[in-house]
Amino acid sequence: MDKLRIAMIGAGRRGAGGWLPVITTFEDQLELVAVCNTGNPRGEEAANKHHTRWYTHLEQMLDKEKPDIVAIAVNPGRTYEVAMPILERGISLVTETPIAAQLNQADAMIAKAEETGAKLEVAENLYRVPQE
Repeated sequence: MDKLRIAMIGAGRRGAGGWLPVITTFEDQLELVAVCNTGNPRGEEAANKHHTRWYTHLEQMLDKEKPDIVAIAVNPGRTYEVAMPILERGISLVTETPIAAQLNQADAMIAKAEETGAKLEVAENLYRVPQE
């Protein structure tokens, strides 16, 4: 089986501290092709640590790296704006709860995934466990 090419959007505590260690655990199935965040040095540090490329521009990364799947760990208020360019390209994604800040944004994300054939997975944000 070919490895899935995965990109990580967000390099804060959840992205770099939660998602990236899990992604690298599955290195026999996943190839981390990029880390993308908006200029914060944590993105560059995370990319260097995991021996991959760092981007500050989402669409540039998507067009150059052509990932099969993207993991998103951003502030819920930004999920929609990050997810739509991914889904418009027919790229599958996994994001955290909540799916979006507004119901109409969630509906638009679901509709775009159905339209383009992309898979849209919403996972529980486990970073806060065991505090709950």
